[in-house]
Amino acid sequence: MLTRKQTLFVSEYMLDLNAAHAALRAGYSAHTAKETGCRLLHKPEVAEAIRRAVEARAERLQLSSEDVLRSIVDIRGRAVTGGNLTQALRANELLGRHLKLFTDRVEHSGPDGGTIEFSDIELSNRLLTLIAILEERANGS
Repeated sequence: MLTRKQTLFVSEYMLDLNAAHAALRAGYSAHTAKETGCRLLHKPEVAEAIRRAVEARAERLQLSSEDVLRSIVDIRGRAVTGGNLTQALRANELLGRHLKLFTDRVEHSGPDGGTIEFSDIELSNRLLTLIAILEERANGS
């Protein structure tokens, strides 16, 4: 069961997918917001609440992974037709990553030199945010 602050954190996190900002808005200390946000994202009950919120949002929007990919393909087509090669390249990069055509290797270390792992929820949220930004740019151009 989530505390009131954790529930507020989940709601705030869904606004911009920024854990530090969500922690601040939920009333956690400004001095430790970044660490607190990260810690909360890794709490199983908070991660589950975020997963449910993401699923609920996708259901409300009637959004599936296939829809997201179709949107990227559509944006790529419009970008190529419109001569926006930067946007077309970015769409191709997203599609290539989805197809695992590229391997980016960036080394980071967590506590005690260990690896830092991202949950599927974090990665899904970041992809949804990126898709929304690309769609806004495509519609605004």
